[in-house]
Amino acid sequence: MGVGSGHPHLFQLRQRLDDALLAAGADLDVRHFQPHLTLARCAAGSAGVVSTWLRQHGGFGTAPLRVNAFDLCKSRLSAQGAEHTLRRRYPLA
Repeated sequence: MGVGSGHPHLFQLRQRLDDALLAAGADLDVRHFQPHLTLARCAAGSAGVVSTWLRQHGGFGTAPLRVNAFDLCKSRLSAQGAEHTLRRRYPLA
């Protein structure tokens, strides 16, 4: 689910994370940052089924919501799906 063009604070947060990772000597993911929420993932399957679902639900929208924290998670992909381990929760003021 997209978050529109993204609040400027999301981009400032990403920049601060990148700066901290660089200072720590970590490799960065240099892909374009697109704020979003992952609502679901789909396994290999029929492209037609996915296409139909996207046509039916692509216009989903909701009222703005407040985010009180963000979680830093470690992700591990396997044949059974993604496994996420919470590393740290960061409250937002």
